[in-house]
Amino acid sequence: MLRNPFKELDANIRKRSSDLLKRGFDFNKVVNQRATIVISVVFVCFLAIALRLVQIQYFEQESYLEKLKVFTQKNQTISPPRGDIYDRNGKLLVTNKEIVNITYYPQKDLLSWSEEKWQLAYKFTKHFSIRNDKVSDRDWKDYYIMVADDNGDSLLTKAEINNSNLSDSDKYSLKIKRITMDMVEKLKNQPLSESKKEKGYLTNAQKYLAWPVMFKMEQATLVSNSIIVEDASEENTAYLIEHKEEFIGFDISISSKREYPFESTLRDVFGKVSTNGLEQSSKDYYIANGYALNDSIGISGLEKQYEEYLSGTKTVKQITYDEDTGSPIFSTIVEGKKGYDVELSIDIDLQNSIDNIIKDTLKAAKSNPYRKDFKQAFITLMNPQTGEIIAMSGQQITDDGDFIPFASGNYLQSFLPGSTVKPGVLYMGLNEGTVKINEVIHDAPMYFKGGLVKGSYSNKGLINEIEAIRQSSNVYMFHIAIRLGGGYYTPHGALYLPEVNTAYEIYRKYFSMYGLGVKTQLDVPFEESGYLRQSYPCG
Repeated sequence: MLRNPFKELDANIRKRSSDLLKRGFDFNKVVNQRATIVISVVFVCFLAIALRLVQIQYFEQESYLEKLKVFTQKNQTISPPRGDIYDRNGKLLVTNKEIVNITYYPQKDLLSWSEEKWQLAYKFTKHFSIRNDKVSDRDWKDYYIMVADDNGDSLLTKAEINNSNLSDSDKYSLKIKRITMDMVEKLKNQPLSESKKEKGYLTNAQKYLAWPVMFKMEQATLVSNSIIVEDASEENTAYLIEHKEEFIGFDISISSKREYPFESTLRDVFGKVSTNGLEQSSKDYYIANGYALNDSIGISGLEKQYEEYLSGTKTVKQITYDEDTGSPIFSTIVEGKKGYDVELSIDIDLQNSIDNIIKDTLKAAKSNPYRKDFKQAFITLMNPQTGEIIAMSGQQITDDGDFIPFASGNYLQSFLPGSTVKPGVLYMGLNEGTVKINEVIHDAPMYFKGGLVKGSYSNKGLINEIEAIRQSSNVYMFHIAIRLGGGYYTPHGALYLPEVNTAYEIYRKYFSMYGLGVKTQLDVPFEESGYLRQSYPCG
């Protein structure tokens, strides 16, 4: 029988209890009962575990093997060609040109930012004459952080380093803000330590040359490649194919590049597609939607607006690695699909005709001394019944007589509407009761206190509302505005408008009916609604 180790302690406790509790107990019996219960519970638990193991290993083996395969396999995605863009008559406006790229597929055992990887990037840069003039200042700041011995920690104060409220991302942002291009240049020319020289490390200047390739290599992951050279020359692709063993991880890939059959026409409206991966400002949004860091996306115009339709469905390839060389081996598991095509309401033939008319007009104005500042013109032609944009033309002329297409200026810029608002003003005046049908007003110069004189381009005399529109009378519209503001005109007197703020709001309401000062709801990003003044002078 098991001996109760607490028997003596229990006896001492019983001495201080009541007489009822001092009666004799069989301690060995109690301990044995409790031990039996504990052993039984443990036995049942082990039995349940054993039964579960049998169930997993024999009855659900295939299911768990499949789950293991899903959790451990590595897949790589490849972007398909983007969808084409057509005009209303089916004419091709934007399409794809097949190009050959040099692409980097990361190696399984090559560590991120390792010296071995730097050496590979430098070797590639030298052989393929990669230029660094297209690297942005923002990317050079990353070069500073990755190459500096302290990774830029000296740019932070001790308080900032020890501040638990600052995340690693916050500290990184502080470093980026404090790095200057002079600091980058100084780091590039910094000599290498003797210990690193002995180990054969690259100098900072060599890493500076290798950076355009290195930072693209680092964008690649085990599930996403990175394009190092887009639209590579035949000479470069042939050299890489012949020397693949020298550039482990680099290979040839086929992709597409945007092509424009009508060249510069509407190019700024179509927008651009990024060639250097996701933009920093929108990176988190696209990653959350399944994009990779090095994916090409629409960054402006219709390419951005219709990104989800034009981008298509990616091809998914499963990656395994050669046991001897570590090189990736791909097998397709999901076939990709080209992006959807987009048909615009634009008539490209009419568009080109209007472009030519604007160019001729700007050329003629260039020799007119009274129109020397007339350097841009815009025309939007639409179906008023449906709101469809049939043509949208914009051109700018330089001092040298060259033209810059600027069709997007129709919705990205604000303009003084001029006399085109007069029909809207007259409609407002009639609808608000400030003038009556067939009311005659004398169109002659208006004189105000202080010497201010306002009038039409020429005196129109006595005119009604029809003549006011036909002859573009300023004075008729001035009288409508004065009455709407609660005032009246007295020659050479002060102009007092007690309801001027209300009048401005009424003007805005009627102008918005004609699409002035409001967004047009075009399928374009970054549209401007115009400048709306928030306060107005009174008196």
